[in-house]
Amino acid sequence: MAKLLSHKSQLAARITSDLLLVILLHVSYFIIKAFGHKQLGFHLNDDTIKLPYKVNTISTLGVSFYGYGLPILTVIAVELFTALFRHFALDETNVWRQMFYFMYNFVVTFLVAAGVCFLLTTLIKYNFGRLRPHFLEICQPDILPSAAQPYVGSYTCRGTNRKAMEDVFLSFLSGHASTAAVGVTYAVLYLQERVHLKIAPLVRPLIQTIFICSCFYVIFTRFTDFKHHVSDLIGGLLLGFLCALVFFLRYLSQMQTIGL
Repeated sequence: MAKLLSHKSQLAARITSDLLLVILLHVSYFIIKAFGHKQLGFHLNDDTIKLPYKVNTISTLGVSFYGYGLPILTVIAVELFTALFRHFALDETNVWRQMFYFMYNFVVTFLVAAGVCFLLTTLIKYNFGRLRPHFLEICQPDILPSAAQPYVGSYTCRGTNRKAMEDVFLSFLSGHASTAAVGVTYAVLYLQERVHLKIAPLVRPLIQTIFICSCFYVIFTRFTDFKHHVSDLIGGLLLGFLCALVFFLRYLSQMQTIGL
């Protein structure tokens, strides 16, 4: 009895610590945002910040549902299908405990990877940043063009679109790109590890290709919406890819076994 209680206590401590870590990684956004960002200067002859403002093709909420929902739902669907197949087709026992074990570990590992990616994205945006392509239209700085003073470091924005003004200095790196990349990369790696269909070998690469194409579509919309420069998108893509890759290959294999 005492051994069972000890096991349950360890299990509760493990789950609690995992959830706290995930929450802290994501709540850090509000802490960093509270310190604000620095105002960046610009060159009057910089054509890359003179593009018109356009509404988002994919909203921040939309890319969050996509980036987080895709890998989580993929894990749940694959593990559930695997458990059902093993239970009814192969008549195996104890499949449900193993199903929850794999679900938990794969989902938590992803949430930690996504949280680290989110934290790094926020830190880079607020500490370095970059003017968005639609900066001049949104900011409407109170300066007059002058050939004698091509660089402007001190100015006041007179724009009235306050919502767009909040992140007009936060172009680098792309949060949409990093969120989409970390989710899709993790889902692709997970499918590579867990799905092996001998009767339909092309199913897995087909699904992986669809996931990757959807990721590039999300990233491409940020360019056509004039929200980011190309380097912003490449930076976000690489960050998301690396976070998913590192945590999937290293952190997952080191996680403690959890008995349910």
